[in-house]
Amino acid sequence: METPRHLTAILLAALLGSPAAAEELPPPADDGERLELHGWAEAGLTGQLGEGAPGVEMSLSMARLKARYDHGGRFGTALQIDAAGEQVQLLDAQVTAGPSRGLSLSAGRFKTPISKDYLVSAPEQLFPERALLVDLAPHRALGLSAAATRELGGLVGTVSAGLFDPSTPTEPAGGLLGTLAVDLAQRGGPALHLAAGRAPSGPYDLYTDAALSFEEEGWTLGLEGLGSHLPGGGWDGGAGAAAARLLPLGHSELSIEPAAAWDLLVEQGALVQRGTAAANLHRDGWHLVQSLTYELELAGPEHIQSGYFLVQAGI
Repeated sequence: METPRHLTAILLAALLGSPAAAEELPPPADDGERLELHGWAEAGLTGQLGEGAPGVEMSLSMARLKARYDHGGRFGTALQIDAAGEQVQLLDAQVTAGPSRGLSLSAGRFKTPISKDYLVSAPEQLFPERALLVDLAPHRALGLSAAATRELGGLVGTVSAGLFDPSTPTEPAGGLLGTLAVDLAQRGGPALHLAAGRAPSGPYDLYTDAALSFEEEGWTLGLEGLGSHLPGGGWDGGAGAAAARLLPLGHSELSIEPAAAWDLLVEQGALVQRGTAAANLHRDGWHLVQSLTYELELAGPEHIQSGYFLVQAGI
């Protein structure tokens, strides 16, 4: 864990440097080339409440750098690293090619499409932690993916298929994970995500996921359910629901975003439920978010209360 002195320096740099985030990137060159550099940090006070709890601590929960290059939509690369821990960790290293309109091919290390909540970028999350059901889904892995997109009226549909190697340095996989995902979105309306995955080995041999989301006039609503089948029989599963509303504060540049969520996880017969309430403060033109969050987690007779005050800044 970083020292408070180091955290203070990071936060001051983020706060003082945030106005630069309001500057627009230079327009793309005539040939459609575009290079984007992004940074995102999340630091603040975290702690659990109750007897025996470790108390309040300062922490740097996220420090990420991302570089993305695009050549007219026909070729692109993305590289993302995380430096919040003791070592720099490679998160994404992806190459994407679009040989024709509406078709894209990707290779490298990137997110698998099983969980919709997991696909949401960290700067766009409503809460400091992802839904409990994400624990049941495969995460980033080396792989290949092909996607086809078509628009019919106001409806945009994307079908993608991929093959991934879910091996880790300590747990080699006995085979490849195959995935299939369908996304349907109506402009200015709801979006549907359906995904499935099949693996010959690992903690689960079959994954299914369905999610419905809606963003309109400041409202953000989301529902998701995920099931993972155990090789020996039976299922683990999770579900979650979230809602948020972005509200301008008078004539100022500030907006407050109250958000609430309830999610549950059934794993190996044990039920865990969690309720979350948050107030996110945004400032127009700044990539800066301040979040005050409260969580109540119920795991059988145990109650765990957690509180967060986080400052998230991006450039």
